[in-house]
Amino acid sequence: MNYETFYKDLLNLTKEQITKNKLLKLLKKYSSRISVFDLMNLITASDNTFEWVSKKWTKLGNKMQVETFIFRMKALDADFSTYVGNIDNNDLKEYIFNLNETLDPHKSSAESCIIVFLSILYANYILEEPVHPKGTEFPGSQKVLKKEESYYCPAKEGNLENPNAFCRLCIAEQLDL
Repeated sequence: MNYETFYKDLLNLTKEQITKNKLLKLLKKYSSRISVFDLMNLITASDNTFEWVSKKWTKLGNKMQVETFIFRMKALDADFSTYVGNIDNNDLKEYIFNLNETLDPHKSSAESCIIVFLSILYANYILEEPVHPKGTEFPGSQKVLKKEESYYCPAKEGNLENPNAFCRLCIAEQLDL
């Protein structure tokens, strides 16, 4: 699968009025092209992203990646709901640019980047949920929470300056510890 074609399709979508259903249709088009082998490669790549973390949290980090991206892909493929609402074109275009920039160091694995892109756009723009699902545990045994209509993450504030973290792109707010 070609990352550049995927990226151009996303940007082209922002040239006209976008509904959640229109975005969902494009996300599903690309998610249907993801194979089991692509998902397995993402898991392997995920293993390498936690080399700097203590052994105790390496397992948690890998679990978090699997739940965040692979389970979201499964949910995306199984989602036949109809969503109400439009998406702000300029907001989505800026978001796509920022996500593309965050994924830049990983583009040698196009399918993994597409999986991450699909998962994050689906979570934030269709489901209106944070990048990491509610209940995701972070070091310090703190979890992503939902209070009323807002999501809170214990790790957001500490990762806003990290160019490799998706925290700056997430709808969750910082959880006050």
